[in-house]
Amino acid sequence: MKGVFTQRALAAALSMLLGLCAATSVHAADLIVPTGYAKIQAAIDAAEFGDRVIVEPGTYQEAIVLKDGIELLGRETARTLLSGGGSGPIISASGSVSSPISNFTFINASVGIQVSNDASGLAITNNVFDIGATPGSFAIVIQASPKTQILNNTFASNGTAISRDADIDIRNNIFANSQTVAIGGQAAASAKVSYNLFFNNVLTGPTGTNFLTGDPQFVDPGKRDFHLLDVSPCIDAGDPLLDPDSIDNTASDIGAYGGQYADPTPFPVSGLAVASITDTSIELVWSPNMSYLNTFGSYRLYYGYAPGQYNGTDAEGGGAPSPIEVGIDTTFTLLDLNPLARTPSAPVLDDPVAGDTTLNVSWKPVAGAAGYTLHYGASSPGEHSLDVGNVLSYALTGLTNGQSYRIAVTSYAPANYYIAVTALDSTPDMHESAKSAEVVTQIGPLLESGLSNIKTEYPDAAAGYPILADTRGKCFIATAAYGQDAPAVRTLRVFRDRYLVTSGWGRRFVAWYYRNSPAWAAYLNDNPVLKPLVRVALAPLVILAAILTESTSAAAAGTALIAGATVFLSRKKRDARKGSRP
Repeated sequence: MKGVFTQRALAAALSMLLGLCAATSVHAADLIVPTGYAKIQAAIDAAEFGDRVIVEPGTYQEAIVLKDGIELLGRETARTLLSGGGSGPIISASGSVSSPISNFTFINASVGIQVSNDASGLAITNNVFDIGATPGSFAIVIQASPKTQILNNTFASNGTAISRDADIDIRNNIFANSQTVAIGGQAAASAKVSYNLFFNNVLTGPTGTNFLTGDPQFVDPGKRDFHLLDVSPCIDAGDPLLDPDSIDNTASDIGAYGGQYADPTPFPVSGLAVASITDTSIELVWSPNMSYLNTFGSYRLYYGYAPGQYNGTDAEGGGAPSPIEVGIDTTFTLLDLNPLARTPSAPVLDDPVAGDTTLNVSWKPVAGAAGYTLHYGASSPGEHSLDVGNVLSYALTGLTNGQSYRIAVTSYAPANYYIAVTALDSTPDMHESAKSAEVVTQIGPLLESGLSNIKTEYPDAAAGYPILADTRGKCFIATAAYGQDAPAVRTLRVFRDRYLVTSGWGRRFVAWYYRNSPAWAAYLNDNPVLKPLVRVALAPLVILAAILTESTSAAAAGTALIAGATVFLSRKKRDARKGSRP
């Protein structure tokens, strides 16, 4: 391994020297996929000599072509997957390419990496190749590139692991379950093959020197966890001339998780589940991380109140905020939780829209709400309650036209806890895994918010009429003068429903008004300067309608009597004036 990275240092130094001679500097930067570049190839194309392309965990299906002097690194070997989509090669390197390829898992391809045309000093290190155990598949194909180095990789379930046409440096690798041959190729000798382990291959090929056989003792190949159990023969069995493991600073292990540049990240915890709950506690269990580096490690538990947000504070009465250091046990109970303190916020109610025996109610969403309850009544919102589910609008039907209703809404939400666990290894650096799959559980009853703001409105049969103020011939005079939802318009509608349409002459007047009003309203909309004058003219009628519709029966009758007397006296005075004229 020292030789590989000595070449890197020399190449970088040479490039810097050449750059100084050309009065330019070496561009050294990290290009991140997918945050900075959506595709790996796009990042490689944008990189300059000496840059690193770092790929975050995820699955990437691309045909990648390397260029010289660019390091290609996965952030986490077990969770950074390169897929060929059933074909390949996934990565191609040709000509003067000396770029290292490290910390990936190659899957589902006919060829994982293809190196050709005297690629110089390519180093393939600390990868897992699990491309599919079909005879026609190849994890790595090396053609006319004798300087290639293949160090500290794990080959599991491939057709042929390595096919090469010259002696190349093959050290500290695990070859398992090859369906054709572990190491093959025309005229390929074994002078540079050493410190590898071979297990369950149909054909092995040259074993070289200091090789091992037997089960490598992976933690869980079915989950692509190729870390080593504590009984693995690969532990500390690598070439002593190479640098020690970066993870625990002991002699190099054989396989993808050994050597100076091994990814130290533990495999994520699996099997997290809720064992039992009470109104104030949650008991959790999970499967242990069986890597020998985690045998004496520990676990860390994260909890919170929303997906992926582990900012919980109420465990043990507030004495154990997230995350909690669990220790070596694979079970833990969150105690003395206080879910009742997490009452959801009250919604904000919009103005209801009136319809015939209907009020259409809507409100603003509340974060985390599982649903809403509508409250309404003639005297208070508390008279009726209706669970409307997780919607943001609802039509209250079967109401009485002209009857005012007071309306409010509440939100409700379960007291959910979102929980994940990580593993920490037993090294001094305590490397931490990614979080486990999240579990969510509810404890205690549903929590309901306080009432929203209260709105008052009444259903109105006239709401069914077309009253679009911006459409010629589709609007009535009061609507054109005041605006569609103005209080004066609503008052006049109630007056119509309570007084005019309850008598024959009133219904005839309403019908006459509906025939003629749209044309007048259209004229008014075309001449808005007249609207203030119309509002002044309508004001006495609006005042009288408000008194009649919002007062008691006795007061309304008295008001009507006074109004009638006023009209009668006005007529008498007018007749008297007419009679006194010469």
